[in-house]
Amino acid sequence: MKRILFLLAAAAIMSCCACQSKTDTETPDNGQKKENIVYVKDGWPSVTWNFDNAEGWEYTHQDDAPKEQYSIEGGILKLWTRAGSTDRSKLRTLKDNFGEGLYTWKIQIPSIAPGEQASIAGFIYQDDAHELDFEIGYGTAETREKCGAKDGQMVACMTNQGFPFISEYTPVDPGWHEFAISLLEEDGKYTARWIIDGKLSQTQKLMFGPETEFKVYCSVENLRFMGDHVPEYDNSALFDWVSFTGPNADKEPETPPVVDPPAPEGKVVRWDFDTVDGWYYYTHNPGPVEYYSIKDGLLSITTKGNTMDRNKLQSNDRFGKGVYTWRLYVPEIEKQAQVSVGAFIYQNDEHELDFEIGYGKAYARESCSAAEDELVACLTNQHNPHNSTYVPIKPGWHVVAIRMDVDATNYYKASWVIDGETVKTLPLNFGPDKYSRFLVACSVENLTFLGDHQPTRDHTALFDWVTVEIPE
Repeated sequence: MKRILFLLAAAAIMSCCACQSKTDTETPDNGQKKENIVYVKDGWPSVTWNFDNAEGWEYTHQDDAPKEQYSIEGGILKLWTRAGSTDRSKLRTLKDNFGEGLYTWKIQIPSIAPGEQASIAGFIYQDDAHELDFEIGYGTAETREKCGAKDGQMVACMTNQGFPFISEYTPVDPGWHEFAISLLEEDGKYTARWIIDGKLSQTQKLMFGPETEFKVYCSVENLRFMGDHVPEYDNSALFDWVSFTGPNADKEPETPPVVDPPAPEGKVVRWDFDTVDGWYYYTHNPGPVEYYSIKDGLLSITTKGNTMDRNKLQSNDRFGKGVYTWRLYVPEIEKQAQVSVGAFIYQNDEHELDFEIGYGKAYARESCSAAEDELVACLTNQHNPHNSTYVPIKPGWHVVAIRMDVDATNYYKASWVIDGETVKTLPLNFGPDKYSRFLVACSVENLTFLGDHQPTRDHTALFDWVTVEIPE
């Protein structure tokens, strides 16, 4: 019965959207009117997940919860987070090649207590810069006032995380709703539309197109930007079904061939930061302000005090096996402050290797016997396998490197090097296949795992140069 109801609802949406008269108009963000909104095209196949089981999906999380925080019962997916935590519980599709088309989630939005930093989400994701979301929660006092949310209502944040970054809010009543994101190619780029219960809420022309494909996610996460305080209650949401209608609905992902990185063998790619050519700025912060500068051949990145700023520069190009090296200045960091100076390589959230340098929590400092005048460097592989260790490091100038070798089984072996000394080596569970291409990143971020409280002052790190040495 649920499948039949979905097909009727989907048909109604398609009919409404594809058959509008020429008097129906849409006003995109650029103010120009566009007629005849179409979300799907004739002949596109569809796939629907009714959650009779979790086939085609996998559970993932970014927290320390000892058990999986999801269940499936009676054709309903339930996800939840714990009170007093920063839990981030998600289910995502195994397929990662969804592109142009219409993504729809039927979600029951609960009544979240005032101020709780909890978010119910349906979103699509390739990497941190290519992600489009519905994030629904109570909202901060500022966002509620901005969008006119009434007592008892929640707010839906409609976001494109990069290229360009946009984030707008609209009120939503608790209860069952259908949230949809339409991606249509127009002049080689996607136009994204956010739709709630069949009504268009937001339109944005994106700076990327069909070369970008996604996984589909359902999530419940305790996220700071969605409220004013850490949740005092457990929070959960129900997902009835998820669907995708588009050219790739019935297309399996292609297995890319094993190829060498695009740069010539034996080449050293070097950036001296006389300019930011070859790099782009990326932030998780709201607002248009960029917290970086270039002066005298140094890249400077800053986070503000009393914020959860996350500021990064990332390379335009991706690289594979080789040696990634940064010369960076680590400042004195406020005691117990949640500040991280980062040098890392990134494919996606499961294929990322990092130096994250900060004051550190007590257990991290104890684990590596950090002295009073030392900070800690967290050496992390985010997944496959997840592994994090800490070593002490003093403020000041350092040369740090991540070396990516390939072993006899065609898997990567990663090494972390500080000032010429190899301090960690780790065999990885992936190699130079589709996950062989890493962006290079420099960052300063106020991250909770590297301290006990928000910083009370600004922190600035300097980056002198970055190189990628590609072996012969």
